Amino acid sequence: MLKLIARIWREAEPFQNARGFLDGRHGLFVAAIAEELCEVLSEANRMIVLPAAIMHDIGYARCTNEELIAVRDIRRGKMTPLGEVAKVNHMKYGAEMAREILRGINYDKKYTEEIARIISRHDLLDECQSLEESIVRDADKVWRYSTFALRDSDGVVGDASLLYRYFLDNLQRPNYFYNPFAVELAKREIIKSMQAQTPYSPKVISLALSSALQNHSNYLKIFFNR
Repeated sequence: MLKLIARIWREAEPFQNARGFLDGRHGLFVAAIAEELCEVLSEANRMIVLPAAIMHDIGYARCTNEELIAVRDIRRGKMTPLGEVAKVNHMKYGAEMAREILRGINYDKKYTEEIARIISRHDLLDECQSLEESIVRDADKVWRYSTFALRDSDGVVGDASLLYRYFLDNLQRPNYFYNPFAVELAKREIIKSMQAQTPYSPKVISLALSSALQNHSNYLKIFFNR
């Protein structure tokens, strides 16, 4: 299985950086978090979860430049009609590309369509139709709390602390995460961000966390009550 997953990554890697503010780590990070969720939710099928996690955002590679600009505006807090179109299109294109990649490596046909279906819906807010789908969505959300996400915000988001405060508030929002363990993983990533000694974006990490936490002292109890 590991060889197959590695091959899927190699096939998908050229399409991982279409949005510009990412460096290709997003797909790997989401897949790693999805693997952790699968360890706890052992009935999940990794043959579906991991390819879907790796390829969930590759559809941005087929979006127009105008759509990609609109996507960057979303990270600045500005949602436009074109941004909505881009969100829908990247899911549709990603499902098409996933089918092409999986057929090209002769991946098991009984998994291919479910992987494509998950990718075609991964940014929707409705109920998940399978455990595997919920894992991919949760893993994608956990990324938002990581040092990588904060680093990618540097120079993209005008006020990173506001963006991060929004993500912190989501921890207490009912049903934001589908699986309780995903909340624990998000808390872990926040702690890592607080302790980060990395070259990625210390200014943004410091700004985001100090500003977001100073008026959210109740979160500290949640973070460290583990």
